[in-house]
Amino acid sequence: MKVEATDYTFRRQPSWRYWVVPLAVLAFWSPDKPWDFNPIYFLTSDAPLAFCLMTPVYLSIFYLIYPRVNLPALRVTSFIGAMIGIFNIVYSIGSMLGFMRWCSESLCLYLVFLHIPLLALSLCCFTSSIRGRESILLL
Repeated sequence: MKVEATDYTFRRQPSWRYWVVPLAVLAFWSPDKPWDFNPIYFLTSDAPLAFCLMTPVYLSIFYLIYPRVNLPALRVTSFIGAMIGIFNIVYSIGSMLGFMRWCSESLCLYLVFLHIPLLALSLCCFTSSIRGRESILLL
């Protein structure tokens, strides 16, 4: 397999490929207070400091320029993102169900909500990178 450098030039994409943009915006927005969607959090959030909140942004860019992306970088990033997303969602649901009590039910549900973009984009990018460069049209 030949490893290609990522070409970041944006080209026109079919409109259905932009389903990743709202998930990336939500992850980057990352309101600091649970269920408080104040627009000021676009400027003041801690998202740039967290892997689980910035990875959906990177993966959405990779997804939109997919045929010209470094495939090993996409696979590794999306695999690690999927593992962290699964762990955080399972841990928060376990806390909600009372197996380990470290947060309120509302906060745990909010943390699950914030990690859905990470899990969805990571699984999408990982499966498309495994299936091959031509298979992205099927997703």
